Amino acid sequence: MPLTVSAATLTISDNLVLKSVNDKPLDVGFFSTQSQVELTSGEQAILVKYKDVFEDLDFAEDRLVESDYFIAKFTLSQQKSLLLSTPKVKNLAAAEKFSHNPELILSDENNQTLVLELLTYDDYKLAQQVNQAVKTLAQEPVSLPVTPTANTVTTAHDTPDVAAQMATVSTTNNELNRTENEVKQTFNNKVANHIETLPMLKYWWKKASDDEKQDFIRYIKTQ
Repeated sequence: MPLTVSAATLTISDNLVLKSVNDKPLDVGFFSTQSQVELTSGEQAILVKYKDVFEDLDFAEDRLVESDYFIAKFTLSQQKSLLLSTPKVKNLAAAEKFSHNPELILSDENNQTLVLELLTYDDYKLAQQVNQAVKTLAQEPVSLPVTPTANTVTTAHDTPDVAAQMATVSTTNNELNRTENEVKQTFNNKVANHIETLPMLKYWWKKASDDEKQDFIRYIKTQ
């Protein structure tokens, strides 16, 4: 019996422009837009931007307001119909403010709100690069140097020196910890070499907590 893959229809509001779904560009014309797309279950990454027209009362003309493209991430499970929309934007001033810090609402056929994560497109692509670099490097063989164990074979005529054996065990553990730390550092360096430094710093800065940011600032001041 063939497996049935659940699907849902995603509809976007008129003030959103849909460009790609899960890194697959939509096949639409230059002057046309697509307001609906079929999705299969699982994680979704929707590339959209905000775009709307408002009357400029000061100049008695219409003004186009639009944001940069950004990513909306969510997980589709058993939903059949989804609506991706914005809160109501009342006027030109609100629209211009909204374009710099957009918010979206994702609801299902029962009008239940779903969890939604918004990312800048640059952050999304950088995260992909980091994940790909980690995945690629994780497949490279990493061998730890063989360290003699602390086990000592004794005979009936030998008197084991317990203190010496304990010292050997401690030294062995320290060597293993140092070696593992060196391997981790080498791995981190390889990941960093695959990614441009400045975007990566920006990415991790946004991910850091307030305490981590303060620790980093103190570190920079001491260098």
